[in-house]
Amino acid sequence: MEIIPEYDLSVCIPSKRSLVDSKDSISAAIGFCESSKAELQISDNSQDEQKKEFWNNINLNNFNYFSSNCKTSGENWHNAAKNAKGSFIGMCSDDDLIINISNPDLNYSLLPHDIAGIKPSINLWTKELGFYKENNFSITDETALERVISYSKLCSGNNTTLYSFFRSDLLKEVQEASIKNPIKSGTDDWSLVIALVASGKIILDTSKLYIYKNQNWIKQKQIIDEQKKLYRNINICDRALHFSKLFRALNGLTYITRKKSNIKRIQLLEAANYTFKKNVKYFLDYYYENKILFLQKEKEKINLLEIDNSIEKNMDLILEIIRIWDYHVADKYLDFYKNVTGNDWGIVK
Repeated sequence: MEIIPEYDLSVCIPSKRSLVDSKDSISAAIGFCESSKAELQISDNSQDEQKKEFWNNINLNNFNYFSSNCKTSGENWHNAAKNAKGSFIGMCSDDDLIINISNPDLNYSLLPHDIAGIKPSINLWTKELGFYKENNFSITDETALERVISYSKLCSGNNTTLYSFFRSDLLKEVQEASIKNPIKSGTDDWSLVIALVASGKIILDTSKLYIYKNQNWIKQKQIIDEQKKLYRNINICDRALHFSKLFRALNGLTYITRKKSNIKRIQLLEAANYTFKKNVKYFLDYYYENKILFLQKEKEKINLLEIDNSIEKNMDLILEIIRIWDYHVADKYLDFYKNVTGNDWGIVK
């Protein structure tokens, strides 16, 4: 059932931390929603009884807290957003801060529909460095391909555009697709953002500030350890890290060409083709530098991968590579692609 918007903005927090570790973030979000007349939805899967009791005793009209049994971050993310009543939904981590600096110059309800998202000024922070990077660019290109290319250049390895406010129907649509992904570890955030960028323009709203506390994604070893941890959390062998760019190629292709998209198919296919080939190239670059990490059977299939192959041929090869590593994941990818795009494996249209 479609939810009729009651607010311009909804802030949704998929919370997994204890009361002590998440209280500052949730309190900041309450203040943000009070000052900007937005609503706050919290899905809490921490199983912290003290936290549950504390927030259940908060009585605010625009505040909705509910405990959940969601097992993965993606499920908890979707659970936080599914009942949101804002025209635009912004996801907020339960260790970050969102602040309303001033009244916006934008009238959210009058924005043209080709605006897919509203991005607050995003500042990245660590305890050691303080504020060390800003994410304050807009994406206003006219076609899906142009937007994807612009995002790839402007983001500079920083995917915090994920914490923008996206149109409610669009975000929920992409979230629902992600629930079906066989790699539900949170490692597909890049693919989700690329799909959202392909779907429309992202404009900057400097009246809002999002502070991203980056504690685990600074040094290369930390990044690798965190990625492995994400896979282990969903009971997948952390060798999956070696195939992550192949997952990203398939995920981006699938999310961009989803059957419910309102963008012209020719535009989506251009953006999907670019995203798929770019990630195949990234994978091959990694493979040639790290051949020792791959099994002989995997190498035999990988050696057949070429950027100039048709998407259909490379999809089949990637599926075979994944099947050698984990046939359960390969079978689930077949269902994932069919459910999200409406097409059989290897058919891209």
